[in-house]
Amino acid sequence: MTVTSQNEKTTLLGKTKQDYASIVRWMSYANTEILPHIGCWFRPLIGKDPYNKKSVDDHAKAALKAIHALEQHFLVHTFLVGERITLADLFTASLIARGFEYVLDKQWREENPNTTRWYETVTAQPMWRAVIKKPIMIEEAVKYTPPKKEAKPKAEAPKAAPKAEKKAEKKPKDEEEDDDDDEPRQEAPKQKHPLEALPKPTLILDDWKRKYSNEETREVGILCTNFTVREFCSNINGLGRSAMVLGTLQGT
Repeated sequence: MTVTSQNEKTTLLGKTKQDYASIVRWMSYANTEILPHIGCWFRPLIGKDPYNKKSVDDHAKAALKAIHALEQHFLVHTFLVGERITLADLFTASLIARGFEYVLDKQWREENPNTTRWYETVTAQPMWRAVIKKPIMIEEAVKYTPPKKEAKPKAEAPKAAPKAEKKAEKKPKDEEEDDDDDEPRQEAPKQKHPLEALPKPTLILDDWKRKYSNEETREVGILCTNFTVREFCSNINGLGRSAMVLGTLQGT
């Protein structure tokens, strides 16, 4: 509408302010009452939107009711506003064009001759043919066709088990060794620790540590009092350093 108003000589906006207001009114009606319903009617049928039968039927009923108002208007008028084509006619025809292409079929056009005549008149104008040379008018309304389900691939039949060979195959050496390992083995008798053969010592190490930690032992000499050379030599099992330790203790 803004572009059209730039031309001062245009007749698409009517002759008077009242005509201009009527043009705006019809354009608003087509945009709010016809376009949404007719779009929600044919788009699910051609797969553009998800299909819901109740929704499609409701929008089809609403669209036909809105277009019926045009049919009643064109019963006594040639165009929407005045006696000449205006922007309201071009705008409304462009919005309803998809309806003629998909759902407003031959039967509907015969039942609504006034709207059909108006649409054919508008689409025959040079300014329309400059954009769309030949409008499409369907013979039979499009019907919803559910999409084909993809066939699931057939499950392969299980392969038959190979026949058992008559002669048993020889097991590999590694498997034979593994079989040998599985056989229970007799454990060897547990040997006693060499220290278990020593006699019980007279010097209890825990008593010595307790007394050494809690009392003054330099004068008492608990180690020298309870120490025996025989025990010491037996415990170190003949190590070479026993003589050195023994000599040191005797000199103290």
